[in-house]
Amino acid sequence: MQAGTTALLKQAVPELDVVCLADVTEAVGRVDVLLYDPQRHRAEALAPQLVGTAGTLLIAFSWSVRPDVVDDARRDGAVAFLSKELSANELGAALRAARAGHRNRFLVQPFAPPASVGQSRPGGLTEREYDVLELVTQGLTNPEVAQRLFLSVNSVKSYIRTAYRKIGATRRSQAVLWGIEHGINQKQPRN
Repeated sequence: MQAGTTALLKQAVPELDVVCLADVTEAVGRVDVLLYDPQRHRAEALAPQLVGTAGTLLIAFSWSVRPDVVDDARRDGAVAFLSKELSANELGAALRAARAGHRNRFLVQPFAPPASVGQSRPGGLTEREYDVLELVTQGLTNPEVAQRLFLSVNSVKSYIRTAYRKIGATRRSQAVLWGIEHGINQKQPRN
């Protein structure tokens, strides 16, 4: 995994010398940017000699952009949080912007063009009702849906009730069948 990240960084920002700290056996010298995954490591435990060093930018880089993970990165002192879903070009642009002092966007995710008006969710479902019904269609229980979407079980039940009303379902099996028929478990657009 580190080799893949190193290769991506070398492609994205060829003007930087990329050093994997796991491969370093001696002092690394001056470090401009320390990229780390806050889900795997705490920044100060990863490279205590670098964190807080003048001129070293701490940047979080992770697949998870959950609010709690992003907040932890902020508390660690990260100047930016970059999604691992970024393309090489997007990653390069974000790293160059952070190095140039641009801090107007902390969380940088891939650009997703807004869906057109013609791509509405089936049944007039709201985004959250759609999310809940999608997981129900995949066979998850209410507690599993709640955990996956960071909701309470009571909120999940409320979304299920309103979704059922909109799609004309009275039982879970009817909702699952409706979801399959409408391709909900196939990742429909979510405008």
